[in-house]
Amino acid sequence: MRTLNEIINAVKFGEHPDYEELYYTVVALDILHTMALKGMYDLATKSYDDDIKALKVETMHNTVRTAVSKLPKEWLGTSFDPKTEEYQRQRNISLKIAERFLKND
Repeated sequence: MRTLNEIINAVKFGEHPDYEELYYTVVALDILHTMALKGMYDLATKSYDDDIKALKVETMHNTVRTAVSKLPKEWLGTSFDPKTEEYQRQRNISLKIAERFLKND
């Protein structure tokens, strides 16, 4: 398996990465996307000192830089690997909590 950056660039050059590379790339990019959206929403809706804002942006930048330099499956670890029982158990718990919360709305 290649790094996240290598897989993304391969696709941009018209290559066809294998199934497992694409599978874990999609999962990793989904997590990065969710983190970025949460971070932007947080910065837009909360009041922070400029130093704290800069630190939050730098942290997100470093997270992305680290993620693209690693193998997607390695960066995700077992906690975020949909093929593990641990991930599926946590996801099912989260979905049940969200379902209960939405019913009470």
